[in-house]
Amino acid sequence: MVNPETSKAIKDASFQSALQGLRSGSMTYENDPLLPMLRNEINDRCSGYKSLTAAEETDLLSLNADQKKVVAEADKREKAAYLGQQPNINNPSVKTHPKYLSYVASTGASH
Repeated sequence: MVNPETSKAIKDASFQSALQGLRSGSMTYENDPLLPMLRNEINDRCSGYKSLTAAEETDLLSLNADQKKVVAEADKREKAAYLGQQPNINNPSVKTHPKYLSYVASTGASH
C-alpha cells in the first residue's frame, strides 16, 4: 500500500467488492483484492503451530517461573485489597449494628 497507484487500485477493487455485496444483499467478498493476501498471511503464521509436538505445545503455553511469581504476587495483592474493604452494605441499621462494627474493626477493613 506504499505505492499510491497500487493503493488506489486496491481501494477501488475493495469498494467495487463492497458494492457487489450491497447489491446482492450479502457480503461474500467476491473479487476482494485483500482477502487472498490476508488468508495467505494467516495460513503462513498458523502453519508453524500445526506441527508442534505435545511437549513443544506445553512449553509454548506454560508459564515460566518469573511469570508464575508475578501472577501469585498479583493474586495476593488483589486478595488483600478485596478482604481489606468494608462489605458493600447500604442499610444504615446494619452499618450501625454493634456486630457489624465489630466485624469491620476485626478485619481492619477500610471505609
